[in-house]
Amino acid sequence: MQPPPKRTLPIPANTGQLRAVIEAYPPASTVLEHRAATIDFEPVVNCALPGPVGRVHEHIRLQPLGSGVTVHGRGVEDAGASMRAALMMAAAADRPELALMCPARPVVRVVEPDSERFRRPWPVLIFVHGGGWVTGSLRSYAALISSFAARGFLTLAPAYRLAPEHVYPAAELDVLSCVRFAQQHAASFGGDAARMVLAGDSAGAQICAGVIARLAAKSDESNEAGDIRAAAVLYAVADLRSLETPELHGIRRMRDWYLGEGRCGDRGVIEQASPVMHARTMPPTVVVAAGEDALRGQSLAYGAALRAASVEHELIDVPDVPHGFLQCGLWPETSRTLDRVKAFLLEAAS
Repeated sequence: MQPPPKRTLPIPANTGQLRAVIEAYPPASTVLEHRAATIDFEPVVNCALPGPVGRVHEHIRLQPLGSGVTVHGRGVEDAGASMRAALMMAAAADRPELALMCPARPVVRVVEPDSERFRRPWPVLIFVHGGGWVTGSLRSYAALISSFAARGFLTLAPAYRLAPEHVYPAAELDVLSCVRFAQQHAASFGGDAARMVLAGDSAGAQICAGVIARLAAKSDESNEAGDIRAAAVLYAVADLRSLETPELHGIRRMRDWYLGEGRCGDRGVIEQASPVMHARTMPPTVVVAAGEDALRGQSLAYGAALRAASVEHELIDVPDVPHGFLQCGLWPETSRTLDRVKAFLLEAAS
């Protein structure tokens, strides 16, 4: 696996230029290529920063979880060990940042709202970044993370372990650790853990739904599931069983890396990891679909699953925007959609 060269991309001034930059970039097919694209696009997606935020607390360590976890009735082994070694060797010589993108243990960034605009205690939002489970970082999502804080949420963004080095359910366990951190420590940052919501985009939305399902499964032992008052599912990978069409081939390959070698063909594991199978466990949920997104059908199907499960929800179907549009503020629809997401979450969490 030869690391791809670093590319310096032009900073777009409008959505037309942004589309041109995206279309000109070579398609990625390997883990290293996906991670290189994430790093190369960091200045592009963060070119339109949101309003002011308060203090930012970086690299807070989370307690790793994992003992006693099962997947479809079987214990979880570190199925990504060989891939981790291969990626490290491939990236170390020329582009070490590609290997370092995957944290060895989870950490969290905490972003406070502007205390002059929003009165404490603030509602708490945990945001889980996307990236097809194999890439994505807090740097590449800096603008979107800050967008939630700029709207009055104490925002916690975990940097979770990535596949294929760390297979399912490692990412869910890292986000679950972040939920527990927020329950215990949100007040020390000015947050109100009684008004906690989860949000995630793309693969991050799948992880969010999985965390809520895990909390619901433990509801007899604790009240953790009730601590999540609402959720935002943003253009999610909602059904890991239904990735057969040509336009979803790349996502299916990422799914297989995420589930791990030897388990990607196990229908029981695929169903366990599919949010549509656990829609009834969700709190009030706002779903965002993007009109030009290959995953739009999955977003609509997830909305239908919530409706069938009698879960309070709102479906926001935004036309003429691509997958990931909320990550870059150049789209006029970004701010309007985030305002609608905020309104839903605040009302549900009140």
